[in-house]
Amino acid sequence: MGPAMLTTSNKLHFIVASANRAAARLYRRHQLPWLEPDDIRQDLLLDLLCRLPHYDEQRSTLVGFATVCFQHRSSRLDARLRRERRRRHPVSLDAPAAGVEGLTLADTLSIDDGYGTWIGQRSNQVEDAELHLDLDRALSTLPSEALDLCAVLMQSEPNPAGCAGISRTTLHRRVWEIRCHLLAAGVGDHLGTDHLVAG
Repeated sequence: MGPAMLTTSNKLHFIVASANRAAARLYRRHQLPWLEPDDIRQDLLLDLLCRLPHYDEQRSTLVGFATVCFQHRSSRLDARLRRERRRRHPVSLDAPAAGVEGLTLADTLSIDDGYGTWIGQRSNQVEDAELHLDLDRALSTLPSEALDLCAVLMQSEPNPAGCAGISRTTLHRRVWEIRCHLLAAGVGDHLGTDHLVAG
């Protein structure tokens, strides 16, 4: 029985099986720990659902259309994963350190610097110590209700306003006041502007 003769139920089974095969191929090719075959399959099926309004049964069968959609989406995902892999640091920690005889890259990094240094994150112990001192000084001058709110926000609660027993408007106003207080205390360079308070 060819794809054109399949019942709707069989077509759906065939489409899901095709998505499973495409996801398994992509997963085997990249073997990334955060990438699961189920996630890839769902991405492929979602892409198919988005493209279904453009399906023309005069030009192709539904199974053929789905197969082409899976191939195109798989190739785009493959290209994106390859780009991401190329952006990562291409050197092993066991590779010889440049300009130092007999040492590996791991030998040149201190334990305190850690992995973040290797991937290009800022690591300056003096600046970190100054930040801790500035934060300690700034936090010691905050009122107790602001400290209680900071404790609630540190718990990553989905509804911090409800946990604090205040409205969302009050929450945003108090967070703004705390930010202003920290800016005045000299820790403004370390405050990101992209952190939003949910609630």
